[in-house]
Amino acid sequence: WKKEWKGLEDHEIFIHGLTVEQLESMGIMGGRDGKKVVRTQMLFEAKLLNGLFNRYKARLVANGHPGAVRKGIDYTTVFAAAPHLQSQRIMRAFEVLLGWEPIDWDIAQAYLHCRAEKDQRYPVRYPEGPIRDMFRCPKTGKERLALVVGNIYGLPPAGRTYAKERNRLVLEVLPRNTGWSTRKLTREPCMYEIKTDIGLSYMLVHTDDCDLVIQDKRDVKRLIDEFNKLFGIKGNDGIKVGDGKDMLGIHRKRWTDSNGVRLTQLTQAGNIEATWEKFKSEREAMRKRPPSVPFPIDDDHPKLDNNNKVTDVT
Repeated sequence: WKKEWKGLEDHEIFIHGLTVEQLESMGIMGGRDGKKVVRTQMLFEAKLLNGLFNRYKARLVANGHPGAVRKGIDYTTVFAAAPHLQSQRIMRAFEVLLGWEPIDWDIAQAYLHCRAEKDQRYPVRYPEGPIRDMFRCPKTGKERLALVVGNIYGLPPAGRTYAKERNRLVLEVLPRNTGWSTRKLTREPCMYEIKTDIGLSYMLVHTDDCDLVIQDKRDVKRLIDEFNKLFGIKGNDGIKVGDGKDMLGIHRKRWTDSNGVRLTQLTQAGNIEATWEKFKSEREAMRKRPPSVPFPIDDDHPKLDNNNKVTDVT
């Protein structure tokens, strides 16, 4: 949790150590339309890679409750665009038919890259434990609150707030830093066209997962470097480049033969079926093991149904 909390501090998500009285004087709390205090907690997860433990992950989230963040009072619009299925297929056509270079990456701590609008700043309780104790009043030990001036997971407008900031970075900041031109496609609000001095690239964004096809291989490293700076904080890389094999439950396999580039895509269900077939011999070996039942099932012992109740007894 210390690493995750440091990331929050680097993004300057909070104004720390506020009392209720201070929040009321700022116009955040109090009155019929004043904000309610939102609880937060740290969620812990063990991330796997190829079925094996890879790393631990901690994430600060707001606890959802309709009485804490009220629709129509605290917020109104939460819509954030999602990509079309056909867009993914068009990008694969660019890869196979035109020979464009595929690459994918994940934006690190994506939701934290934004500032909350003034009417979307929420007072929150620190997560229970050492983080809450860290910000107590040193004299009285009384609990203090924080004000969210950035963005955290779990708040209803969080997705929309992030999408607006992502558009600003890609459509305004990136061209200003590089001299490249960028635009968002009219009929696909989650796809960006990036035009460098060498060639074109198209980037399809699924929240924080970015799938790209690049016309010229020389642009691959340039794009990675620029997006690392675009989403990086205090010198840290802003993206994590993937292996190009898996994207949102789709497993891809690529190879080249005399006819050019070939590509197969397996959905999550297809990937599960392939894995099931891969371990066929192990499954057959397991069937030969003695059954795990309270007593042997033969002519001298009663049979059990699915609820482990004795059957065929008169």
